[in-house]
Amino acid sequence: MNILELQDNLKDVSDDVLMKEMQMPSGNAPQFLVLSELKRRKRMRDEFQRQQAANISTVAEEVVTGAGM
Repeated sequence: MNILELQDNLKDVSDDVLMKEMQMPSGNAPQFLVLSELKRRKRMRDEFQRQQAANISTVAEEVVTGAGM
């Protein structure tokens, strides 16, 4: 399996499994890929929280509002 496939497969793994893999590596995936996936998820969550706090509307919400619904 190549590195891109490994990276893509990690997207389907739960946070708990990723954390366990970081603490006790099984060798199924390189540590740097596991860490990268954890960091990617944290960035996504942080961005979502920032948007929620700023009350930034989504594109879908803007379209619905613009259509008068």
